[in-house]
Amino acid sequence: MFTSVRADADDARAIAALHIASWRDAYRAELPPDYLAAIDLHERAENWRKRIAAGTIVLLEKNGDSLAGFCACGRSRDDDADPSYAWEIENLHVAPTLRGGGIGSRLFGQASLLARDHGAGELSLWVVETNVRARRFYEAHGMHADGATQRHMLAPGVSLDEVRYRLPLVPSSAR
Repeated sequence: MFTSVRADADDARAIAALHIASWRDAYRAELPPDYLAAIDLHERAENWRKRIAAGTIVLLEKNGDSLAGFCACGRSRDDDADPSYAWEIENLHVAPTLRGGGIGSRLFGQASLLARDHGAGELSLWVVETNVRARRFYEAHGMHADGATQRHMLAPGVSLDEVRYRLPLVPSSAR
């Protein structure tokens, strides 16, 4: 049975482990195997603890005690966005063995509702250009690429090209 909760610092290790597993599965064709193998769980967990402490909202889908997926979101960090109007999904990951079962859709829906509840009129996110599966998922949820691109530098000589997607939101008061 799946349950939805908001993460706290105690969830950082489980979030980090799922994040790493998701990257190793989704980006094995885009990133060098040695880079993926070297992603450090302790370092990634500490990064998640800091992000949660700094106010990043992380929504969790749990299956019993196991983490099935997570979505990190908050006010947009983009230089060209008004953070009082734009909300950003920073990360949305589902355990590789559970993809396609509705977990991602539930997390996306929760993030959208949270954005509306915070008065956002727009939802945005960055997705790896070659991640066709993720792009189809976001397009199926009404998002559209807006033409913005960026290169996400991961390490010297290791990067991912990303495209930005946006979705206009109907305010909570209009629903």
